[in-house]
Amino acid sequence: MTATFDKAVGALLVALLLVLGLDRTVDVFVLPLPEPPAEEAAAGGPVASQPTEPKQEENALALIAAADAQAGARIAKQCMACHTFEEGGQNKVGPNLANVVGGPIAHRDDFTYSNVMAGMHDQKWTYENLDVFLKQPRGFARGTKMTFGGLRNAADRAAVIKFMMEHTANPPPPPPG
Repeated sequence: MTATFDKAVGALLVALLLVLGLDRTVDVFVLPLPEPPAEEAAAGGPVASQPTEPKQEENALALIAAADAQAGARIAKQCMACHTFEEGGQNKVGPNLANVVGGPIAHRDDFTYSNVMAGMHDQKWTYENLDVFLKQPRGFARGTKMTFGGLRNAADRAAVIKFMMEHTANPPPPPPG
């Protein structure tokens, strides 16, 4: 009976390890689905068009100045499960993000960051760094504890950055649009 019990406990532990490791494994083996072109999404299906050149990877930097902070607040709701944005707000699973724009990475003394993020404390959250991080957090900081997959759409990233600027006392001027 002891051997059967040991096997059952071992199987349970292996299953638990597999579930916990699945998050990391999925990032390695599953690629994100590409976003449909705007015409296709609006029309509800594929649209016949002339062949075009491959789309260049778009960053959010040129879009920040004209971005809508209210749209950024709507997009950032998915961040609020783990973060707060208000000055003096509490840390949750992730740190409070008030005064992040232009400030140091790993800016909160009262939060335990992953080793990789803590090692970046001497770097700043520039607009470029925020854009790259919001697009793919684990690509920016391999080993971060943050499990969010990122925002693929540059306009969404620009809107979230604009929202974060509103929660920063003295953000640097945005890049020209």
